[in-house]
Amino acid sequence: LDIIRMYIRKCGKKDVKSVKKIALMAFAANKKIQKKILGNSIFKTFYPDWQKKKEKTIEYLCKSRDCRIYVAEKDNKILGFASFRLSKDKPLTAEILTNGVSPKYQKQGIGSALYKKLISELKILGIKYVHVNTDNEIAEKAYEKVGFSKKIQTTNYFMKI
Repeated sequence: LDIIRMYIRKCGKKDVKSVKKIALMAFAANKKIQKKILGNSIFKTFYPDWQKKKEKTIEYLCKSRDCRIYVAEKDNKILGFASFRLSKDKPLTAEILTNGVSPKYQKQGIGSALYKKLISELKILGIKYVHVNTDNEIAEKAYEKVGFSKKIQTTNYFMKI
């Protein structure tokens, strides 16, 4: 993939369907791992209809005034997306939200390019601090690649009672 020819721009209404499709594909592998770790019963209890929830999240992000989604495009094809939300209660802060790259184009620098774009836009908006939560090792590497370094590890425990 020739990253130089890739174009990163704000997500438009016409992109929503492609962004949803990429989100589902990108998150499927991670959800499969979670299901294997948790077992079917616990997974279904805590993550029922995760696909529908992810699609609704994308729709919300596209409509929200405090959120932005950017897409990476090449040859009129959406390769990936990344989003952020400006904090309402913590001035000068923002959070990187859901993002993903089509599995076919992962590990080619697209995620990092999208994060760099988000950070650039946040700086223009006067944001001084940004954070992100993830449970995805591939995403962790991309975040570190663009400069995220302060890490607080969280662990989620599950138990059937």
